[in-house]
Amino acid sequence: MLIEGNSVKQIADFLAVRLITVYTYINRWNELGISSLEDYRGRTPSNCKMTAEMEHDLLEVVQHNIPNDFEFLGNVWTAKLLSDYLNQNYGIRLCPQCIRDTLHKNNYSFKRAQKRPSKGVKSEQESFKKMIETTSTVENDSDSVLYVMDETALRTESDNRRTWSPVGVSPILESNGSHQGVNIIGATEITKNFDTIADIYDAAHTIKGKEIKEFLSELLERNLGKKVYVVLDNAKTHNNHEIQEFWSQNTNRLVLINTPVYSPQLNPQENIWNLLKNKVYTVGAKESTDALFEEVNHLYNQFNDDKGLIKNIVNPRNYYFKSRI
Repeated sequence: MLIEGNSVKQIADFLAVRLITVYTYINRWNELGISSLEDYRGRTPSNCKMTAEMEHDLLEVVQHNIPNDFEFLGNVWTAKLLSDYLNQNYGIRLCPQCIRDTLHKNNYSFKRAQKRPSKGVKSEQESFKKMIETTSTVENDSDSVLYVMDETALRTESDNRRTWSPVGVSPILESNGSHQGVNIIGATEITKNFDTIADIYDAAHTIKGKEIKEFLSELLERNLGKKVYVVLDNAKTHNNHEIQEFWSQNTNRLVLINTPVYSPQLNPQENIWNLLKNKVYTVGAKESTDALFEEVNHLYNQFNDDKGLIKNIVNPRNYYFKSRI
């Protein structure tokens, strides 16, 4: 129809589809040629190689991040962007249909958001109020500390990030789909000493309830004689039987504060992760996991030598006192 002189709008009207759909057809034809006409609807392509690790990562990213976090253009995940994300981190290109099938299997659907006032999220507003009260309590009590806690992962091959380069020349990021790297549990005190600490594991070591319990125990040991408040999200590893039992055994000294789901804005530890990832970013891969481990350790030493920097990016008053209550 284009060859016959019809405009994209005329084609869209004839097919009863949106303009963007026609442009998608055109782009797929330009990219794939005749193979773009094959209809994959209703079946999973045979080359779908979604591993359990990739599936877990996919669900975490959909819940807790937006494309801009990884230097992709946009604030809403599409199947194509998720495919790009997995290709960037695992070196495997999965088709959008495989992404959609995985999300559907895990009870996700692609739908419009519900409109609501910015002050109308009751659970979030209650969390803001609770954090304001907790922060004020801890700030005025020399025998208590307040930590924010979270987990993240780093790979020997960096995530894609913005960097300067000559106009017309794109930086080259080394990417061979390596899964080597480290998984990190981290926490930062946000009211008094602003120390930031981490337990670092090889990427092959999955962080579960056992590791979370050991980390909480470490926080108690570092703050003997003090009450330790810990803000953390509602991940299963933070709420399982092992953690609940540990909490019940230490209720006199340990207070766990779970934030609502999908609310990273309530956890200043996210800023520590962003700082760390910016510092370790290189266009070339790290030579080994050990080298990455040493670099992360060195950076944490630097962070703890610059308490002013840490205070600026985790100050609770930037999160909880400038709230939307």
